[in-house]
Amino acid sequence: MPKSARRLSDHAYHHKPESGVRTFAIAAAINLTFVAFELYYGFLSNSLSLIADAGHNAGDVLGLLLSMGAIWISKKSPSLKYTYGLGRASILSSLANGIILLIAIGMIVREAIDRLITPQPVVETTMIWVALLGIVINLSSAYLFMGGKHGHHHAHTHHEGHDEHVAHEHTEAVELNKRGAFLHLAADAAASLGVVIAGLVIKYTGAVWLDPLISLMIAFAIAISTWSMFRESFKLAVDAVPEGINQDEVEAFLKAYPGVHSIHDLHIWPLSTTSTALTVHVVVPDDHTDDLLFDIIDALEQKFNIDHAALQLEHGDGTRACKFAPV
Repeated sequence: MPKSARRLSDHAYHHKPESGVRTFAIAAAINLTFVAFELYYGFLSNSLSLIADAGHNAGDVLGLLLSMGAIWISKKSPSLKYTYGLGRASILSSLANGIILLIAIGMIVREAIDRLITPQPVVETTMIWVALLGIVINLSSAYLFMGGKHGHHHAHTHHEGHDEHVAHEHTEAVELNKRGAFLHLAADAAASLGVVIAGLVIKYTGAVWLDPLISLMIAFAIAISTWSMFRESFKLAVDAVPEGINQDEVEAFLKAYPGVHSIHDLHIWPLSTTSTALTVHVVVPDDHTDDLLFDIIDALEQKFNIDHAALQLEHGDGTRACKFAPV
């Protein structure tokens, strides 16, 4: 096998792909049922903190459903119409989730302020028991996502390389979404615990102002995580350089690479939440070999985790810039 072909095949991974969709579907179904239950008793008991907690849970149900869709889409291979595949759906789902949660937060805050000004009575016993059930539901759902990553090993067939690489990216996307789901569900359990504590205090002291106060604290907790997710999702959606990759370091690395005279028109952007693309014009001597191209592609993946690199090799002084050259 030629050296360049061996390098291409070395990027392939071999493992049994698992969709992970079933886990997300079970968790989403359980939590969606509980959201309806919690909303019903939240209105019945006139507890804003219970309603806010239901909103918190509803946001995570939406996140589970969006993650489920993104995982399914991430299995799709590139086509003649979608030449990079549909991995960007994972970015769009995260962005949509953030927008919906920010709207829900605004509604909760407005109602909480009204109730702080004009306190309203609540049925604290209902608050306590429903929130306790929420702790059980959230911790049980979080347990579903505690499984570790599946192992993989290298394959050595060039023809299987593309499909195995897609399967590897799919597994990475599943694990990333699982970790996110676990953290969100654990946070939901903590929020429900806050509602339980508020219910107990109200029951024995009559401090009904604690109900809207706890709802504000829950809204604040949602806002912190949601704003971070929204900001990162927006940056990915507009093709910003992904977090964890320093474009200056990549540029310096390429310029210093043996056999490279200079580079220009370097672009780095996300294809999905787990895959990164790069294009660059590389000026090389006239006597360069194809091995240099594959060496650089290998090095970019190993050092920076850039798995879709396209290099345009040129001769000359590299002074001709392209239309979208970074400034």
